[in-house]
Amino acid sequence: MITVGLTGGSGSGKGSVASFLLRKGTVCLNADEMYHALTNTSSPCVAELAEKFGPSILMPGGGLDRTAMASLVFCGGDEQKKRLTVLNRITHRYVREELEKKIAENRQCGTKFLILDVPLLYESGIDALCDYVVAVVAPYSLRTERIMRRDKLTEQQAKARIDAQPEDAFYLEKADTVIYNNGNLECLRERVEEIYKKLLKLPDTL
Repeated sequence: MITVGLTGGSGSGKGSVASFLLRKGTVCLNADEMYHALTNTSSPCVAELAEKFGPSILMPGGGLDRTAMASLVFCGGDEQKKRLTVLNRITHRYVREELEKKIAENRQCGTKFLILDVPLLYESGIDALCDYVVAVVAPYSLRTERIMRRDKLTEQQAKARIDAQPEDAFYLEKADTVIYNNGNLECLRERVEEIYKKLLKLPDTL
């Protein structure tokens, strides 16, 4: 089984790349969806977050209030960076455990290509589970527009999220392949097709 990491900053267009790969018959595990499942209701992950950040981040039903959490970690300044580090340290551990379970299940089922869609792939150490990494980058202004539209945020809030994440150079240095996504879906599809053909030639190392 070939395990391919898919990463990039918020608003870069990873979802579109994943959609094109899914049409090729690949299996995709989405870390954000796992994170939501882990925090939608009361869970060990949410309990640990509440212990660190206080009960104000909890919804009435015991799940994580993501808006309240975001206000703590995307507020700017050194304190924000410390809080974001703590948040990531806790959530990455739980998400990685879930991913490792799913990877084992797919290996047993004979899956040929497994895509791990993980925004913070390198920061979480999940890149160690991958044979090949594809990163998606996009212009700052386009990412800002996408985040504002997708998450119903102000321009300032969207930029705060982007500024809290690595710059393009980070992915250029670390990833095996980088996709430049300027918003043209046809060009993006052609680039994904090109990369998929390259993946077909990779040796089955796992």
